[in-house]
Amino acid sequence: MIALRSPFPYFGSKSAAAPLIWAALGNPANMVDPCAGSCAIHWRRPLPGKIVTLNDAFGAISNFLRAVQHDPTAVAEDASWPVDECMMHARHRWLVDKMDDVFVERLMTEPDFYDAEVAGWWCWGQSIWIGAGWCSPTFESEGRKRPAIGGNGWKGRTGSARTSVGLFRSRLPHLIGPNN
Repeated sequence: MIALRSPFPYFGSKSAAAPLIWAALGNPANMVDPCAGSCAIHWRRPLPGKIVTLNDAFGAISNFLRAVQHDPTAVAEDASWPVDECMMHARHRWLVDKMDDVFVERLMTEPDFYDAEVAGWWCWGQSIWIGAGWCSPTFESEGRKRPAIGGNGWKGRTGSARTSVGLFRSRLPHLIGPNN
């Protein structure tokens, strides 16, 4: 298998450690990742696993994975946007408001709930935001400032929306059905 990158960067990612992790673990039949974040070690897994449990307390990650499973084209289209400082701030505030307790509660109580627009916008911003704090409601309330943006968003990480869907399908086939 080709070692792929996550479609979005994640502060604190284990991608650099992935080869060491898989060398130490081999190919376990059941893998539980308690802090999945960008799922970086799973994108770099050399052999497919039978059972993989991804955990992360941040609802945006669960929403992203569900949206990719159900509508990867919409997620890829919503994530394809040029780097734009004003849009980044607008989307950050909109997403912080959108991903409130009600949104997270729906993720925890409705197994089929997802929002492809939230997933795409979150992925886009995660790809251009510097450091931690993207979509964190406490980031600005703590008085922290974010440096100027850099990077080139979704397209610089995985190519076109069609290519992104193909990568999702090849790496996470259990998440994406054949018709998406």
